[in-house]
Amino acid sequence: MERKILIALTVLLSCFFSNNTFAQQASGMSVDTIWVGPGPEDLVLDESTGSARLLVSCSQRRSDSAYYAEIMAVDLATYDTMPLPRTGEPKHLHFGPHGIDLVYNNKGIPYLYVVNHTKNEDKALNYNSVLVYQIKADELVFQKEIRHEDFVSPNDVAALPDGSLYLTNDSKHSTIGFMWANEKLFQVRSSKITYCDPQGHCKFVGDKRLAYANGIIANNERVVVACTQKKDLVVYERNSSNGDITAVRNVASIVGQDNITLVNDSLILIAAHPKLFQFIKHAKDPAAISAGTTYLVNLNNGHSTMVYENDGSEISANSTSLYYQNKLYIGQVFEGFLLVVDLEKPITELAP
Repeated sequence: MERKILIALTVLLSCFFSNNTFAQQASGMSVDTIWVGPGPEDLVLDESTGSARLLVSCSQRRSDSAYYAEIMAVDLATYDTMPLPRTGEPKHLHFGPHGIDLVYNNKGIPYLYVVNHTKNEDKALNYNSVLVYQIKADELVFQKEIRHEDFVSPNDVAALPDGSLYLTNDSKHSTIGFMWANEKLFQVRSSKITYCDPQGHCKFVGDKRLAYANGIIANNERVVVACTQKKDLVVYERNSSNGDITAVRNVASIVGQDNITLVNDSLILIAAHPKLFQFIKHAKDPAAISAGTTYLVNLNNGHSTMVYENDGSEISANSTSLYYQNKLYIGQVFEGFLLVVDLEKPITELAP
């Protein structure tokens, strides 16, 4: 059944997106690679230890390969990598990381928030949660697990210093099936955003219906959500007293948006999949490359400019782009490396 659904999804998505123009060229920029582990889907910059490193959420997403799940640390001075040990976890916790966020709490202590997909042999016992770790130089110290019925199909998380968080649910269905496929095929606006207060009380928020809500960032005043379908990049005004959010504008117009990272208070980066048909083929076949783009978006004026593009030969299914010292560090959904792109000048000079 799932195979038939995937085939149908592939065919229909090819119809939806086959007319999207895209230059089938590699970037032409100076690039390097850092091998980290399968599926480095999301990454954050960590400067809490006095030097700069990336923390990378790695998870094997291909069912025909050995399971792998780690938070990798990448030293940005040497490109040395290591899986960061996780200590203090509950004995039977299954670690399946997806979107991550780093935040300093009100006392200045750094924490890593991890969307976690728990898998058991008995599928009835599968559930989603958010794991919280204190970040130290040589380990991640488990603090708590947040579970709630509103974590239906969580993709990405944005945490705030008071311990509250926002979570994107990319689907209203927790498992792949007919209704899930129908939702994706017809780009149904059924995604929801979950807000959890510091005490762990959660609720759905947001007054705008979304199609495949994906990346999310938040601060005290606003929340920004990128959607993989319908090209929506929605800026919400945030009510800091109760966590409610109200859509105030839709900026840019980018196909296949994935994760969001901050450059500064007004500029964000969005990695995107301009050819979703290619993405689906790549999910099944590593040799089938999937094109990728990175956009720099100005939240003040809503304008965007492409700062990286490639046909999939440099990196396939790119999912996150993070800027640090004139370089882009780009993650991907399936294969085992990060791509490093040398911009040769400050990215602010490219601001739209």
